[in-house]
Amino acid sequence: MDFKEKLKNWDKNVSDYNPWKNDKGIRLINEFLECLTQPNNEISWIEPNRKKYKPATRYIIPTHVQGDYENAILYQCLYNPRVADSIWKLKDTGIREFIKRAKNKEDYIERMFQDYQNFSVKDVRNKIVQKDNILYQEIKLILGKFSKKPDHQSLTKFIKSECYYIKNYYKALLGEKGEGKNLLDKAVNRLLEEWDNLEKYQGIRICNLELVPFASLNKKDIKLSDVDEKFTNFTVSIILKRILNYLKYGGEKPVFVFRSRKEWFERINIFINSEFGMNEPFDIENSELIDYFYEFSSQNAVLSRNNILKATRKIREDEFNSGFLSIFK
Repeated sequence: MDFKEKLKNWDKNVSDYNPWKNDKGIRLINEFLECLTQPNNEISWIEPNRKKYKPATRYIIPTHVQGDYENAILYQCLYNPRVADSIWKLKDTGIREFIKRAKNKEDYIERMFQDYQNFSVKDVRNKIVQKDNILYQEIKLILGKFSKKPDHQSLTKFIKSECYYIKNYYKALLGEKGEGKNLLDKAVNRLLEEWDNLEKYQGIRICNLELVPFASLNKKDIKLSDVDEKFTNFTVSIILKRILNYLKYGGEKPVFVFRSRKEWFERINIFINSEFGMNEPFDIENSELIDYFYEFSSQNAVLSRNNILKATRKIREDEFNSGFLSIFK
């Protein structure tokens, strides 16, 4: 039986691999909650070598999934969530003092830890695996900031300051067909044109997946070998289950755009060889999976036709239009 048939017969659920609903993740969440109320308790989301990592990695709530991972069409597969330089530089003074100082430096940390003294296990889990896609999360920030339609300059300034993913990832898809002097200018014009209908972005079928859910300033700050496979298996299983559902039930073909392709492919290969009982070592590069996989062609993560490769070639215009632009119509 080839891999495609094995995948179609795979009877595991993504929830079977969700560490935040199983022993390891629940234990970490409970340790975290205890540290918020009890003095002198230690917490590190990443294990082992708890003291090896900086406070930002050890204390900031992980981000693993953002969006409807079962039904999305466009998946951004990133290495790990990033933190601002001002947060990365904070010294270790204990988790509660760290949170207090971090909240004063960055608004997104203020939002992450708002009312943290009353967090429940469910509250923390919902921050790690978020149902709203990241674009809609930033749309909500915009709508929360402006009670009425802002002018172009005010909205641009706010997006540059608070809307990381619109500014760095989605400005091309938002502004592709618009008018303006650059992609961000075009994206802002589109958002202003659609001001009375911005809630529609709640239903846009995009999802962000992090291979490593723990935060750092740069990718190199967290060694993949230090990350338990229980965490990476979760987002790997999401990818494979989404492809399985497409193969079995049809619908729109999902596309997965990778940053840190090497590390993602390594963990996907390990997962498949372990879970599917392959007769020969599985290699993505020589499998049907490669047809679903894309990558960024540069360190720039903007989702534009010129910055996306399919396997090892530049994406065709028709592929970009059907797999990317069509989602934003």
